[in-house]
Amino acid sequence: MDDLEDLLTVLRQNSAKQLRRRCTEAVVALQDVDEGLKSVEPTVKVIVSLMDSIVRKTTKWLDLNPVMSVVSQEAISDCLHSGASDLQFALNPHKREFNFNFPKWDDEFQKARAADVDALDEMLYNMILNDYDITQIRALPEDKIDSLIKLLEGVASRYGGERKESISTAMLALKQPTDGQLFDMTGMVKILADQPIIRGPMADFWLGGTSSGNLVAVKLFRRSFGSETNPYILREARICAQLSHPHILPMFGFARIENKLGSVSAWMKKGNSMNYVLKDPSADPLKLCFEAAKGLQHVHSMGVVHGNIKPATILLSDQGTAVLSSFVFSQPSYDAYAATQSHGTKFNWSNIARYTSFTRQGDITKDTDIRDFALMMLQILTQPPMPTLRRKAIKEMTARTSPTIAFLPHHHYRAIIWDLVTSCLQYDNTRPRAMDQIVETLGAVISSRPPSRSPTLGAMSLEVLPDLSAEIRKLGALPVTGGGFCDIWLGERLGRQKVALKVLKLFGVPDQIRKRFLAEATLWSRLKHPNILEFSGICDHGTSLSMVSPWLKNSNVFHYTTDINPNANRFKLIHDASEGLQYLHTYDPPIVHGDLKCANILVCDDGTACLTDFGLSKMHHEVTSFSLRDAGSHRFDVHGPELFSEEDNDGFPLKTLASDIYAFGQTIVELLSGQKPFFEVRQENLVYLAISRGQRPRRPDTDLARIWLTDPAWELVQAMTCSEKEKRPGIEKVSPDIRSMWVESSPPSRVILEGET
Repeated sequence: MDDLEDLLTVLRQNSAKQLRRRCTEAVVALQDVDEGLKSVEPTVKVIVSLMDSIVRKTTKWLDLNPVMSVVSQEAISDCLHSGASDLQFALNPHKREFNFNFPKWDDEFQKARAADVDALDEMLYNMILNDYDITQIRALPEDKIDSLIKLLEGVASRYGGERKESISTAMLALKQPTDGQLFDMTGMVKILADQPIIRGPMADFWLGGTSSGNLVAVKLFRRSFGSETNPYILREARICAQLSHPHILPMFGFARIENKLGSVSAWMKKGNSMNYVLKDPSADPLKLCFEAAKGLQHVHSMGVVHGNIKPATILLSDQGTAVLSSFVFSQPSYDAYAATQSHGTKFNWSNIARYTSFTRQGDITKDTDIRDFALMMLQILTQPPMPTLRRKAIKEMTARTSPTIAFLPHHHYRAIIWDLVTSCLQYDNTRPRAMDQIVETLGAVISSRPPSRSPTLGAMSLEVLPDLSAEIRKLGALPVTGGGFCDIWLGERLGRQKVALKVLKLFGVPDQIRKRFLAEATLWSRLKHPNILEFSGICDHGTSLSMVSPWLKNSNVFHYTTDINPNANRFKLIHDASEGLQYLHTYDPPIVHGDLKCANILVCDDGTACLTDFGLSKMHHEVTSFSLRDAGSHRFDVHGPELFSEEDNDGFPLKTLASDIYAFGQTIVELLSGQKPFFEVRQENLVYLAISRGQRPRRPDTDLARIWLTDPAWELVQAMTCSEKEKRPGIEKVSPDIRSMWVESSPPSRVILEGET
């Protein structure tokens, strides 16, 4: 009888406990009689046989995994229920003799069954939240999945709120056919960022990652809409999966994220067409319209209506080609469209066109697609998108009068495009052009254009920077360090890689600082050298921007040589920095760093030093650089005396290649001696006064200086910090001299610092 304890390993443990208890009570009662009472012996044998039978029947369920045990719950319950009935039947002849209270037993057994139902509900709910279990469920035969769906339907009928939403979502996902077109990627996709890439009126796009390491976009309706939006997601995903075309967003499947279904598509890091056109001066808006037209032509040829054509739903692939996305309204549905109006859709031209078109009922047809496409062309081709004419345009559209040709920029094809747009926006019953005609017209215009030219240097200053906003998460409540106008934060990229975020402060930042912040990012993105810190991209935090770079745990050279690796060859680190500075100074055109100091020379994991924080450097022939930190706090550290008398156009110290050399010389002194120049002067204003008068700091006499600040090194520093900037050596002379010192240096195995014995 002890074997019945194994029943407690399955879910119906309350019923199993009741059955075991009743069997035990019956056997004890029957055996606790006079041995001469032979009439009870057959009943005892029947009970023992009954329990053996129950154990044999349940043995096949004991080793099942949680998923299969849940699927088998109905059979387990039936087995235990029949066992309880058989027990009462066997004991019925002795009911009065031993005072067996069958009604009480029935009541307790029913309570046990009810408790089992609650436990089953809880187990089912936890199971659908577990990605691993969902993967196992998907591998079950269809009949087993159907059994599980029936169980879930029962659970959903007993719950409300978020639990019901989650269960309903899971059931809908399980009911989807596995036909090879649309895959259930639940458990294979994770959201990687703590904020969406794009916020829409109803749904948001999130950056996701697959178990294989690929990036994907996950579209999720907002929580406020509940599970009633799940069918729209599935419909959109299935339509996209069937519309395979170079200019239609590749759709992989769907995934359950918490209690919502989201569509999983290819990740398009270049964003939507409008943002791309505004950010990249080399973008070809007409080409994007042509590619989008070919995508919509294919959609219509498949008998599908898109229903949501606008710049935001036309994305850019990694190759810069346009692809259609967002097919959520791809089937005629007035209710679905009306939902967007009642939840705060922005008033845009596409919405106006629907209200004023001949359909009037909000029906979504190929005609409304064509009208929306024409309006999308207007928005993309009028760059920037109608900044001052927007109110007038809206007024004209609502008054059923077409906008004028003045909206379009001057090109040789201007009249052709205008004729195409106006023919698509007719407000009488004349049928607009079919997409075949639109594709033909746009193709002819593009083929007739003269060859495009490469963007100018001026345009390149506005080049598109890698936007990592959706991949970055800021760590900690406070910045690691800060300066005048920027703070440095620790961040995390894609949940794996630590990064440094140079964040422009939100308040008190002049416009010229913001402009130079973007200029520094643009310039930094072009620099590729082993001794220049790598630029990863930019991040939009919603209220401010940041530049993203790898997080170097070794920190700067001063901290590295003081606390992490005191035996590091300091000449080697200085030489690394000089190589980086030589790369900047010999760049075409030359670049001024503008903020050289130990804090801005970092150490990579392999011990290589690299320059960072270019102080919003600018190309030498334009305006030389300045430091964000300097500009904010008016601290000049130890820079050349000329900075006190020369200013740039913005009123900041005019830094030059020569001032970089001066600052680098003082940085060498600090690293080789462990002391800042002018360490003996306590007041900062007196340091500035001494520098402005052409005075130089005295030679340090520390233990470190006696080891590292050799006579050749001091002579080089003296030349680099000459008060007359014209007499300072260039970096092409400094770098080889430092290399010679590095080669000749023989540092001790351990540096003995002051105060140590």
